[in-house]
Amino acid sequence: MDTTSNDPHGTGAVLVTGASSGIGLATAQLLRTRGHLVFAGVRSEEQADALRTIDPELRPLRLEVRDDASRFAAMERLADELDGRPFVGLVNNAGIAVQGPLETVSLDDLRRQFEVNLFGLAGLVQLALPHLRASSRAGHRAGVVNIGSVGGRLPIPFNGPYNASKFALAAYSDCLRQELRPWNVRVSLVEPGTTRTAIWTKIEQSLTSVEGTSDGLYDAMLARYGDSVRRLQAGGIDPLRVAEVVHRALSARRPAHRTLVGDARLMATLTWVPTALRDVLLGRGLGLPRAGSLLRSNP
Repeated sequence: MDTTSNDPHGTGAVLVTGASSGIGLATAQLLRTRGHLVFAGVRSEEQADALRTIDPELRPLRLEVRDDASRFAAMERLADELDGRPFVGLVNNAGIAVQGPLETVSLDDLRRQFEVNLFGLAGLVQLALPHLRASSRAGHRAGVVNIGSVGGRLPIPFNGPYNASKFALAAYSDCLRQELRPWNVRVSLVEPGTTRTAIWTKIEQSLTSVEGTSDGLYDAMLARYGDSVRRLQAGGIDPLRVAEVVHRALSARRPAHRTLVGDARLMATLTWVPTALRDVLLGRGLGLPRAGSLLRSNP
């Protein structure tokens, strides 16, 4: 695949959201080493200070993706600090993972899941598109890279809020890609599997917070699910592997529309299995009770 840039003014500016750690930080640093001017979106001034210590050549940008005013202010500041370089890429990495039984997940938490993983992302895309379209018209390769997940293909028990948001992001990305084709603004969806990032600790915290809800109906199943999460975390890939895929999506002449990374390729094969069989396989893998086995329990 051709990964050279046709940027006549050198490599342009890119905004990476959720850049304080994990995939976002790895992506920001890799793009910076490849010549990009990188604006690294972070939520707090403390994270911005830490980022300046880690990599002084990154430009931290305060950004709370859920907040309209914060998104607008961030894009205004970015436009003012481009130093004559074209804005060529938006990497939407910021995300959260709400966990727990759908019976007990509060609607507020469900809304928060979508506000971060979809609605805030969409709001930022709308602000960035005029700049990206202008760069494309000027002959630069410009595009949006959304960080999805294999969870946007494979639904897993107790991961429902996160799965739902990533399924929605996949559909959003596919529609956006088709709509922006007339301007050659490219849209790619990168779908990692298990990656060594801080989100796994947050997932465990999320699970702990729902234990004991609904009279403890799900506690035993949540404990087994938590064990599975810890096993997955131990085998995760380095975030740099995801960052390399993001770089290819931004620089390639014809970037892939959707790219599975790491064990996501293997996990995604389960989507080819009939749903009844897949339910059985996932239940066994997570150590969950058989169908109907709790009918005689109370309540």
